[in-house]
Amino acid sequence: MTEPDVRYRRSPVAIYRTVGPDVVLARADLPDVDLLEGTAGLAWQLLDAPSTSLDLASALADLYDIPVEAIHGDVRALLDDLGDRGWVEVETLATVSPDAG
Repeated sequence: MTEPDVRYRRSPVAIYRTVGPDVVLARADLPDVDLLEGTAGLAWQLLDAPSTSLDLASALADLYDIPVEAIHGDVRALLDDLGDRGWVEVETLATVSPDAG
């Protein structure tokens, strides 16, 4: 599976509250909360629709007026961390082949 075949989306179990650029994340089944500050909070807000890591990095690069290459690796690391903590999920784009029949 290649990078363009993967999109990230917010987990449906995530309950969140936005406070300026920051985001407080909670789950009904866990007693603790997580805080996403600054750029991580903005990244969460941009995930209001499923996105690839490159699309998310491009949007953040535009906001900060920096080259996408400068932050793409950090965005991938953030998405991996959020996935490990259960806040985002990976969705793969199914490739549909034409019916030969």
